[in-house]
Amino acid sequence: MRGDGTVGGVFTPTLFTGASFGFVAGHLLHTQHPVVLAIYGTGQLMAAVTCAPFMAGYDGSRADRAVASFADHSAM
Repeated sequence: MRGDGTVGGVFTPTLFTGASFGFVAGHLLHTQHPVVLAIYGTGQLMAAVTCAPFMAGYDGSRADRAVASFADHSAM
């Protein structure tokens, strides 16, 4: 079984590295939710590697809404 045709050796580490850089930046900047910067870091690095900034921005905005919704519900 070959999967969806993407190269896992490039795509998956890109997501992990972007999330790691974003999360560390969130901690260094003392933000309230460093996970949000991890999501944006993932999108930014994915945009740079795949040369598809609009797709990466769209995916990041969808993920950001999901995290904000989760944060609102967990604060109750």
